Amino acid sequence: MKTIKRISLLLTVLLLAVMCFAFTAGAEDEYLTEGDYTYLIKNEEIYITQIRSDETETLYIPDNLAGYPVTHVEMEFESCGMKSIVIPDSVTHIYRGKWQSNYPNNAKTLMIGSGVQLIEDNAFSKWASLEKITVSGDNKYFVTDENGILYNKEMTRLVCFPLACEISEYDMPDTVNDCYTDFNYCKHLEKITISDSLKYFPQFSYSEKLREVVISDSVVGITKEHLQNCKKLEKVTFGNSVSYIGEGAFRGCESLKKIVLPASITSVGESAFSGCTSLSEVEIVGNIKEIKDWTFEDCKALKKITLPSTVKTIGKGAFSECQVQTVVFGGTREDFNAIEINNDRKFNQSFIDADVSCSPLSATKKIISTATASSITLKWTAVDGADGYTLYEKTENGWKSLGVTTKTTATLNNLSTAKVYTYAVRAGKLEGGKVVWSLGHTTHKTATAPLAPAKVTSGMLFGKNLELSWTECEGATGYRIYRKTDNGWEVIREKNRDEDMIFVSPAPGTRNTYAVRPYIETEDALILGGYTTHETAIKAVAPSKITAMQNETALRLTWTACPGATGYRIYYKSGNSWKIALNTTSATTHTFTGLKAGSKFTVAVRPYIKLSDRVVWSDYTTYDAATLPVAPKVSAVSTLGGSVTVSWSAVNGAEGYQLFFKVNNGSYKLYKTYPSAQKLTFNGLVKGAKYTFAVRAYKKTTGGYIFGAYKPVSATIAYKITRYNNVFKSGTFMMVVDDPDLGEVTQAMKNGNMYIRSSMDGMDMTLVYKKSNEKWYMIMHDLKKYTVMPEDMLSDMDMDELNEEMQKDEKIAYKTSYVTVKGKKLECESGKNSEGDTYKYYFDGDTLVISQTVSADGETTTTYFKSITNKVSDSLFKIPSGYAYMEIEWLFSLASEAL
Repeated sequence: MKTIKRISLLLTVLLLAVMCFAFTAGAEDEYLTEGDYTYLIKNEEIYITQIRSDETETLYIPDNLAGYPVTHVEMEFESCGMKSIVIPDSVTHIYRGKWQSNYPNNAKTLMIGSGVQLIEDNAFSKWASLEKITVSGDNKYFVTDENGILYNKEMTRLVCFPLACEISEYDMPDTVNDCYTDFNYCKHLEKITISDSLKYFPQFSYSEKLREVVISDSVVGITKEHLQNCKKLEKVTFGNSVSYIGEGAFRGCESLKKIVLPASITSVGESAFSGCTSLSEVEIVGNIKEIKDWTFEDCKALKKITLPSTVKTIGKGAFSECQVQTVVFGGTREDFNAIEINNDRKFNQSFIDADVSCSPLSATKKIISTATASSITLKWTAVDGADGYTLYEKTENGWKSLGVTTKTTATLNNLSTAKVYTYAVRAGKLEGGKVVWSLGHTTHKTATAPLAPAKVTSGMLFGKNLELSWTECEGATGYRIYRKTDNGWEVIREKNRDEDMIFVSPAPGTRNTYAVRPYIETEDALILGGYTTHETAIKAVAPSKITAMQNETALRLTWTACPGATGYRIYYKSGNSWKIALNTTSATTHTFTGLKAGSKFTVAVRPYIKLSDRVVWSDYTTYDAATLPVAPKVSAVSTLGGSVTVSWSAVNGAEGYQLFFKVNNGSYKLYKTYPSAQKLTFNGLVKGAKYTFAVRAYKKTTGGYIFGAYKPVSATIAYKITRYNNVFKSGTFMMVVDDPDLGEVTQAMKNGNMYIRSSMDGMDMTLVYKKSNEKWYMIMHDLKKYTVMPEDMLSDMDMDELNEEMQKDEKIAYKTSYVTVKGKKLECESGKNSEGDTYKYYFDGDTLVISQTVSADGETTTTYFKSITNKVSDSLFKIPSGYAYMEIEWLFSLASEAL
């Protein structure tokens, strides 16, 4: 019985300790961000999707993250300062950036590992400073030549051309048949010879030093804008397979002087050579049928062009702003006359009159004209010696005489509106009853004035450009655009061919009045028609910032002024619809009153510009606002055990609560934020300390969180809990103690499982409690047997009584003193419970070394702690393999024999 009693006593002590343990458990979160890298885990491989680095020298992309190999890398950067980038051998796939926006623009070198199998098209094409690429010699798929140009291993596919590569001439190898990159913005390239195997022409736009391009016979065409703005380009040699030149292909090549288009070319796109200001000669050998609109626009130096007989149409503006003086035509004169010419400079024959005899009179030097919508007034310079003048009009059937006049002016009425007329004036002198006419005549092409546009409108194009549009004016060849200023009307566009005009990026809030005036321009006259005005305004920018001040019943909004705005309209949201709170105001503030505390509102401020005929509304800025919530009602109740229970009531509209506390006269500290009202218990508080708690409600608005008032409450703590409990609060421990009755005992606990082992009276024995089935096991090591202890053997360990005892212990007011034990100074915490039992715990620093209990009847129990650790192996709680099960009755018989 003595043995059983000792075991029961040991179990009781262990169960009392268990009641004080707090268990914690954590779950390991899975993160997709580590250091500078954002990544995904797919098939146990790492896919890096974004790189953020403050590195300014060399960035080494890791070969593994989170224990998995890095195999896929997307060239998407958030910080771009590094000068060199190294891709490890583990990477098999390299992709260009998803957004094509951020690049390591300072990167000069790129080193690619041996494992890369795929590099996506244009993966590095926008790296503006890249000078050299190297690929590991062990790579099976890719290689770089001595210039740092990246190919596939078979040299049949060009992958990347470093934009800052310092080579000036480059002959593409004949083995290259695909080019999945571009040469845009190449800084040093002056000449390139295209591979004889390449079919599609790469891009060279904005290559600032490119002066010569030699195109092989394999290339079938020059795609849209592929050579535009190569301002140093002087010479282009076309292969014999090029069949088309795309729209704007050579636009802005200012140094190009001569172009010979071979017989293979059948199509040239619009504006293909526009802005080639040095181009002086064009020879077209091919089978082109049409010179398209604006093909040679603004080729200011173009004086000679050779056209093939296949040309049937010359498009609008094809030779605008050119100085073509010589046209070499490959067909017959009749073919030339049949060409439909729509450009500004026409190749028409001059008017040639019938043969005339020698005359002492010269032709009038100049004719000028003015016009209305139905009349034309002609004025000409007088001819010395002339007695009169004959006025002619050119008709479909030839020249028609309009009569003779002695004046140098004539007005022709009842004419058709916006119609072009050609007149001629010949001087005459009466000699001997016979009229002698001047040698030659002076012609003048003019027109009646076009009518003003019936309507002018305006709108925004692509959200940033103002577009002015008007109805077409019959007969008009162009339009003059005016803008009204403080000094009157100014011409802002002298010639405009179309029925619209774009003003690039006008400032928001800008207000202007424009006028559109059509005209008819001939070689000899510019006839202006009537005009139509239109007032415009670019919508003001919505307020950049709204701020709010509030109390429990009112809300005051203030916003930034919007340049150009006449005023503002204030809205509030009701349900899913908007309602007007204030129709118009010129102020930048508005106050809502009579509101309910803790109420949330969505409001909007919308600026407008008032014109003479309409209102231009701008976008609006919304703001989520709220009135302040009232202060919650808070209570704080302390207990004798050294704890305080704090609770508070919910308040209207609160989206969360902040709990603050302070100790005695200290400062308030934020304890925690809660989403709802709580009832909380705080343990382990300092005896005699005054704890003050305050709770305030908050709401979230566009401007951030707003907080209501708070009413603090206080509670004074009567007791504190001994530091003894802190030793075991983790709930996981293993300790070795010297027990006066049991000798050296090892005790452990983990996850609610308990372990006790001792060699008592020469018997090596272990007790194990398994939480999974709430059973006790007794293991006899000397016998290599184990048994399950029945529940009735633990009947004296009533849990309610244990809890009651613990609560009594928790009310102990512990005092701290220092004592010397065996020559060593120890800190002692001691106190009595309500039953008169005294507890003492001795600490060496933070290490518990002795515990002592003196019962009310004077019995003393002392335990010496030899070691305490929080590292506990799971194997302690397992039944040793090979141990046989034994019945409890056999154990009783064994115990009886021992007694």
